[in-house]
Amino acid sequence: MPLNPDVPTREIVEHVRRLYDVDARDVATIAGRAHAEATVYRVDDGHERSYVLKLTPDPRGAPSRLARHLADSGVAQVLAPLRTRDGQLSSRIRDLQASLYPFVEGENGFRTPLTGDQWTALGSAVRAIHRTKLPSSVSEFMRTETYSDAWRNKTRGYLTIVPSEYPDDSVTRELIELLSGKGAEITMLVEHAEQLARVLRRRALPEVPCHGDLHAGNVLADGVGSIVIVDWDDPVLAPKERDLMFVGAGIGGAWNRPEESAAFYRGYGAVTVDAEALAYYRCERIVEDIAVFCDQLLLDGGDERGERAQMFRMLAGAFGPNDVVEIAERTFAAL
Repeated sequence: MPLNPDVPTREIVEHVRRLYDVDARDVATIAGRAHAEATVYRVDDGHERSYVLKLTPDPRGAPSRLARHLADSGVAQVLAPLRTRDGQLSSRIRDLQASLYPFVEGENGFRTPLTGDQWTALGSAVRAIHRTKLPSSVSEFMRTETYSDAWRNKTRGYLTIVPSEYPDDSVTRELIELLSGKGAEITMLVEHAEQLARVLRRRALPEVPCHGDLHAGNVLADGVGSIVIVDWDDPVLAPKERDLMFVGAGIGGAWNRPEESAAFYRGYGAVTVDAEALAYYRCERIVEDIAVFCDQLLLDGGDERGERAQMFRMLAGAFGPNDVVEIAERTFAAL
């Protein structure tokens, strides 16, 4: 469930005015841009300009540092945080990290499909990101790919779920039925990811700066043909396939058409995509999503806005035709 910091509007306005060169006037939560551990606000000033304020408990600062460095290096499609009056990339509101961004009028790729030109622009941007050399002041705050088995172990645990340990409601019952009915398929995805992780640890592929969560929801298209990459919440130094796997992966039922991938690679350029790394990331992403959804559905408690039923539908949809599970299985089978 989204973080609910319960910070009064007046406190947010005063914070932005004090720390940033922004004459903040109005504040409102932005529907659809809240995340499991973040709350996002729109801040309007008195001069017809708008901003986005993100509050998160994460103290690491890696998203702000990487996004700012990429934007300063000339990757115009990266949405980077603004600096405070004293040059910092984030600030603190109570015990939360606060980052302020320009507001982008646009729809994400789940709501509005990218045009061919936008796909090509996205490819060019991702190529530039992957080719950017990072100073230690940025890289030392980023995690590095380890092919950890943490999500695989957690998903295995949920496949042996004990119903009496969790809430007895319709969403829980539907989830248990899904895990039971798709158990063999999920187990196969876990085993495929485990097998490929062992291979990739030995191979030590070159690592580049990666967004880490480059799905359709994190690419905004404005009304004049431009695209912006947002939500740099979990960047990672990893093989390039960590980002490339999203193009054609079908996450959320989007980005699953061959012509979209072709347009992307027109921008990205000629490249040899490592088939084992691509298959690993597509299988591992599903395993991670299953674990995360189960955590949220079974452990996070309240459901004031009916979010649990919506999240369950998203998880169940992953097993639909030409959706993420089917595409991951095809990717592995092609090895």
